[in-house]
Amino acid sequence: MPKQRLYGERIQHAPAKGISLSYFLRWRDQFKAAGRSLISRPDFLDKLTGSDQFRIMLEKGWSEAEIRDAWKRDLDAYKALRARYLLYP
Repeated sequence: MPKQRLYGERIQHAPAKGISLSYFLRWRDQFKAAGRSLISRPDFLDKLTGSDQFRIMLEKGWSEAEIRDAWKRDLDAYKALRARYLLYP
């Protein structure tokens, strides 16, 4: 579409600790309100995130708390495994 402008959201000053899902959820809701889907290339998002899990949660309308709870068990297991290999506190 020629001569179309894209207005993004400036996030360079957002806190860098952890992943803020609020951006994805807000964008999802804005696209849904406009009758569109946030995800135009599901296979690309799946590759970026390592599976289809996150995309499916977004499509089903999960909240940030629900998504984080779904990740908690695997994240805790990873942290326990990682702790064995840390050289410094």
